[in-house]
Amino acid sequence: MIDQPLVNEYLKQKWETGDFSSFNKAKGIASFPNKFLFLVPLTQVEAIGDDLSEHINNEWLKLSSMVENQISSIISGKNTHLKELFKRQNSNYWDLQWSAVKLLDKDDKNEFSELLAEKSYSEQYQTLKIFNELIKDKPYYENSGRGMLYSVSHALVQSALAARKLQKKVTRSPELGEKCHLCGEFEVLHFRKDLKKSWTSEYDFNDNESLCSVCMIKRIAYKALQKEKGHILCASFKGVEHFPSTTQLAFYNKFKREGIIKKEEQYKIAQKAHDEKNEKAENRDRYFAILLMDGDHMGNLVNGETLASTWASVMHPEIAERLKQHEFDEKYKTAWNNIFINHPKRLLTPAIHAAISESLGDFSIYGVDRIIKDNDGRLIYAGGDDVCAVLPVDTALKAAEEIQKYYNSFFRIIFSDQKNETIGNRWNVEPGKMSVCLGEGDDISISAGILICHHKESLSQMIADAHHLLDDKAKAETGRNACAIELRKRSGGSRYFARKWKESEAWESFHQIGELISDKNKRKISASLAYRLEQFRTGMEAILKKDDYKNLLTNFIKKQLDRSMLAEGKNSKEELKEFAEKIVDIVVVKSQDNKHAFESEGLIVAGFIADKGGE
Repeated sequence: MIDQPLVNEYLKQKWETGDFSSFNKAKGIASFPNKFLFLVPLTQVEAIGDDLSEHINNEWLKLSSMVENQISSIISGKNTHLKELFKRQNSNYWDLQWSAVKLLDKDDKNEFSELLAEKSYSEQYQTLKIFNELIKDKPYYENSGRGMLYSVSHALVQSALAARKLQKKVTRSPELGEKCHLCGEFEVLHFRKDLKKSWTSEYDFNDNESLCSVCMIKRIAYKALQKEKGHILCASFKGVEHFPSTTQLAFYNKFKREGIIKKEEQYKIAQKAHDEKNEKAENRDRYFAILLMDGDHMGNLVNGETLASTWASVMHPEIAERLKQHEFDEKYKTAWNNIFINHPKRLLTPAIHAAISESLGDFSIYGVDRIIKDNDGRLIYAGGDDVCAVLPVDTALKAAEEIQKYYNSFFRIIFSDQKNETIGNRWNVEPGKMSVCLGEGDDISISAGILICHHKESLSQMIADAHHLLDDKAKAETGRNACAIELRKRSGGSRYFARKWKESEAWESFHQIGELISDKNKRKISASLAYRLEQFRTGMEAILKKDDYKNLLTNFIKKQLDRSMLAEGKNSKEELKEFAEKIVDIVVVKSQDNKHAFESEGLIVAGFIADKGGE
């Protein structure tokens, strides 16, 4: 929780710590994960767990009461039904689960070996045995192994929490009547017209929209909290008016072309366009992008399974080398050589676990948040390795690429204005926070799903579909460490392009060919090329079975380009070959079983993303 904006504010208000961090001045909402891990005295576990659950519920009920009072002050008549709905829907809204396990030691092996798979504790226990053998003649040395078996304790408490969630009990009262238009779960509050008539902000409610109390809290809590000067969230919502509509995001280029910068004017134009019934479905200005990103194999990283550091790498090189020398004490030399050879991986400890947590916190607070803002998008959430944002079509892929690079950084320097830079092999020390990032590794990566969709589609449904794109296309089908893009046209169905991030040539070609297809004034390649290539699918697939498929395809596409180039006579043979090679990078897909397939859809997706013409 280091540098989380709300945690800093809480420490300042409740514990009078002053400015806890000089690097994070933001008052925005912190990107909290939905799971916390901490060490507490074993005798206080139950009291702390119950107190935390009670505290969270009470704070939610206080927020519920603020919103209820805000509404009551506006609508007319008796509000008994209002109070009853707020109480029923919010009293048991949160389902909070916790589990605790004592820090295990060597004497607990019989118990944890029956509860966990052998791979969860074997390495740790064998390494502990080697260390304890070294100190067996030193009775006052600590030999319980609690530190070395920390990852085993963590694996056990994770399993206990998962088992507890499976036993979840339903405590909410049944809901009757008309259901909320947003969540579809709870009964609506029956005063829509009275509230909308007297509400000061025209941005908060759509016509004919009815919400339950829970969705109402999420929608207008910012208004209630702006009046609560002592509330920790007051500063977070200071000056906040409304979240941009999907139509506003879709009109990104239109507003740039026409120089419309005032948010109020943008909103009114977007709202008018959203209400149009006979709009052109092919208008590029009517589309926006949803970006979802998620760390790959995050459970393995948090459990220490994918840590790249070894015992030898965390020692000074001279010490590691001396331990191998013939003249070194035989007992220690034998023990350490056994560790270096048979158990080389560094074990997960509370300190390493905290470092991973801080890296993920810096990633979301200083990396993701700024990248999304710099690319004119709006962040919905960034919790550790999870990212969800809405962006203009133009900037979504650029934002995803920048986030991926930040995720796999090694060291970054964060300045007081929250800007940050990568620290290379040489660094002139300067004021700021040095952030230790996750770095690179075989299983340290992040995948992305970018869904480009029409502004009138249901946002909640599109976010759900973007999750399927991320999980099924980027992770399962492409094999993680990848980005999958779906262009979902309102007419014509979906088109896809997916590649691993490390396929840099394919991504470079995707950007360049998109520009050649899209620019209406300088377009060099006909937009119909993708459709014409599709007509030759049978022949293309036959070529892919040849050993020299790349050259054969390049020559074939080169001939097609000779017919598709709009600026005839201005392109040399070398240019035609270069264009053809880049198109091959896009249309040839390599599956996880190393077979090649032909997919022309990437050309259409590339051209659509690069096109900034709009109308």
